[in-house]
Amino acid sequence: MNEVTNLEERINDLWASIFGVSVCLWFPSFYDFFNATFHAKQLLTGLAGDIFVLTYMLVMIFIWGILMFKVTKLIRKKIKL
Repeated sequence: MNEVTNLEERINDLWASIFGVSVCLWFPSFYDFFNATFHAKQLLTGLAGDIFVLTYMLVMIFIWGILMFKVTKLIRKKIKL
């Protein structure tokens, strides 16, 4: 029974992490909206900004995928118990 409780806690922690990464995936859109609304000075422009956003999005999607794989694996383990 203790192992099932431990698995449930780990699954809940992973879901919280997945939610956090999902929120972080929206940061470039929030930044664009902020710049368009308040006409703030952009930190990165041109090709450097595009490369930074592309790299950021790829890293976040990669982390999101790893977390989804781990939570799926733990859910399967919980079902077997």
